Amino acid sequence: MNFEDRPFFPWHRHGRGRMKRGLLPFLLLHLLSERPRHGYDFMREFKERGGRFRPGPGSIYPTLSALEESGFVKSRDEDGKRVYVITEEGIEHMKSHAGGFEGAFADNEHEDPATPVRDTMHKLHAAVHQAARSTPETVEKVLSILNTARKEIYTLLANE
Repeated sequence: MNFEDRPFFPWHRHGRGRMKRGLLPFLLLHLLSERPRHGYDFMREFKERGGRFRPGPGSIYPTLSALEESGFVKSRDEDGKRVYVITEEGIEHMKSHAGGFEGAFADNEHEDPATPVRDTMHKLHAAVHQAARSTPETVEKVLSILNTARKEIYTLLANE
């Protein structure tokens, strides 16, 4: 079964950090047209190029397997890593479906304005979670900081 015959991919839901249905295989082919890569290279590349979508191994590896089953990529073991290379069929397939994915890496200009706030909240959550296991004095200081921040945010919103 090739990847186009599959009825649903979990990464195709729209929303924060999601992409349009069927786009990931073409992005992987596009990256492979630049040079051979292993799985972690893809994740690093998505992160470095920016954009909201950053697929993980649960999305990348099944897609690479489907692309390989379809004959669009080949893989080989190299220094203990599975390296993927685009085939001629993969290049032709990518070219025949060109368009629609060129801006996928640079969609930050259309990013939801709340995204930086959410990202900062996730970082704050991690810090608070770690601090909650500290000494009682540290926990008390963290609670004070959080309560002050919450009050300042509500004051800011009230003055809008």
